[in-house]
Amino acid sequence: MSIAADPGVQVNEIWGAALLELEEALSQPTYRTWLQNISPLSLDENKLTIAAPNEFIRDWLERRYSGLIADCATRIVGSPVSVAFVVSPTSSHRPPSPTPTPIATVRPQSARPSPSQTNEFGSLALNPSYTFERFVVGRSNQLSHAAAVSVSKALAGKYNPLFIYGDVGLGKTHLMQAIGHHVRDHYKEANVVYISGETFLYHTVSSIREDRTDAFRRAYRSVDLWLVDDIQYMLHGDRTQIEFFHVFNSLYQTNKQIVICSDRAPKDLALEDRLRSRFEWGLITEIGRPDFEHRIAILQRNAAAQGVASPEAVLNFIAERVTTSVRALEGVLTHLIAQASLTESPLTLELAQASVEAYTSDRTPARVTLAGIQRSAAEHYGVTIDDMKSQKRNKSVMMPRQVAMFLSRQLTDASLPDIGRAFGGRDHSTVIHSCEKVQKLVAEQADLRDEIDHLREKIAGSDRSPS
Repeated sequence: MSIAADPGVQVNEIWGAALLELEEALSQPTYRTWLQNISPLSLDENKLTIAAPNEFIRDWLERRYSGLIADCATRIVGSPVSVAFVVSPTSSHRPPSPTPTPIATVRPQSARPSPSQTNEFGSLALNPSYTFERFVVGRSNQLSHAAAVSVSKALAGKYNPLFIYGDVGLGKTHLMQAIGHHVRDHYKEANVVYISGETFLYHTVSSIREDRTDAFRRAYRSVDLWLVDDIQYMLHGDRTQIEFFHVFNSLYQTNKQIVICSDRAPKDLALEDRLRSRFEWGLITEIGRPDFEHRIAILQRNAAAQGVASPEAVLNFIAERVTTSVRALEGVLTHLIAQASLTESPLTLELAQASVEAYTSDRTPARVTLAGIQRSAAEHYGVTIDDMKSQKRNKSVMMPRQVAMFLSRQLTDASLPDIGRAFGGRDHSTVIHSCEKVQKLVAEQADLRDEIDHLREKIAGSDRSPS
């Protein structure tokens, strides 16, 4: 297929629909880290070319996500699509897409810092679409919205900290970042810092390993508004919870505002009692699933933002059948609009039905398991799984263990603490050290690189389980 008639618009429509599928298939930190910094260049002769900001990200994407991206693009286009990655240093600073951005679907433009990207302890970027004006209020999120607006107008007031929780894709991040936008717009001197739980975990480990704990603490304790997203990702490390506790105390005692988001209520998180009690000092609110009227309003707002006149019957059909999250609603609508544009068809009930079925059925690929990686690595290197979980430090065991940890980080969405526990209860800092060591050896030794590529293919082909 060769896209004609304004190919830039067409490829951006396809990419926007693909991103929504990818966001559902991947964990939020993974999505924000690797996919939000890339952009489509062209779709020509069934080949989708994607720009990455550097060679490290290009190579990582080729090894881990090319198949998944190709599958998503194939479903959207309706014919087989291959994917190629090229290095374009300006891709992470690309101009806005020619098509309007769907409301509350695009994740922050900057992602969790990786060792190759930064050694600083700064804030992630706020998504320009995540404002109060673009948030659709309904009964399921009315209290959380009112609390967020109140916090944005009176920092460190009666709702400090503000803790917002709810399932994935319901608008927690949108509300949190809307607070940040309002404060930055109205209080120019305010220092607003937005981070994810995994970012904080990585910063904690990096500061300890690099002996930069003083710089770490100064960076996190000199803010006026601290926005912490997905806090559940940093809860398994004891040292991380300790650092978080001290930063929290320092900010609270100096009348700084703290806003936290999670997929669970504080009582359901693996928290130290002293942290849980501090979260309860302020206001805890839940965002629930939108009801039918709310779903219709969300669809209408998104259709208007994309400049599309959507028949009422079509929106009603989608709202009746997609009930799980705001993100799913917007994903189906974007898929529908892309299909209509590509086929030059009107938005009909038949096309809407096809989009709902295409978006909601079999979109999440089978995922490699930690146990499967351990089994394949043990067979490949001639050791036992018990050896890899043991405290043995001889080279014949350490190397297989480190390679297995490296592949676990590459091929699964498991957190650092989860990987550490699977390998005999090791600390997440040990996992980071192992991954960095293998990454360095792979860059230096072609034989090891080929060996790991072979092992990766063996794992991907032999041991997959439904997610």
